[in-house]
Amino acid sequence: MASRAAGRSRRARLSVAGRGAESSVNGLSFLTSVIAPFLVAFVAWVLDRARKDRVKRLYFVSRDGELLLKIARVLVTAREGPELCYLFGSRKSWLLPSFVPHDPAWQRMVLDSGSQLTARSLLEKLGFEGSDSSRVLSRLGFPRDGLDDP
Repeated sequence: MASRAAGRSRRARLSVAGRGAESSVNGLSFLTSVIAPFLVAFVAWVLDRARKDRVKRLYFVSRDGELLLKIARVLVTAREGPELCYLFGSRKSWLLPSFVPHDPAWQRMVLDSGSQLTARSLLEKLGFEGSDSSRVLSRLGFPRDGLDDP
């Protein structure tokens, strides 16, 4: 499998090299020589781990996982593997369930907004909008008129 992947990568690089300078401008050379082999190796590793752990179904989350799913489908046809599924979901939908109290990395991600943090912007990051945010703030003892104060 490794030699086939190397051969495909070489063939892709050669086809890009034949296109001249415009391929370098578009980043096709970098894509075919670095990015594609890395992604294929990563997906092969994920599939191998799934087999070893006897995982029956792998989910690839929409957007970022779409290309990885396409690669996995090609690799799985060559050998047995888990069922591959596409899961529609946004990054925002995973934020609140990933909450780990007192985790500095999680706190930095939520609290470092790149601009001035307000109660409203924090609640929006956590998925609370409109009447939900007012209800949350009142339960926490915050005044409703200070939503946009730093």
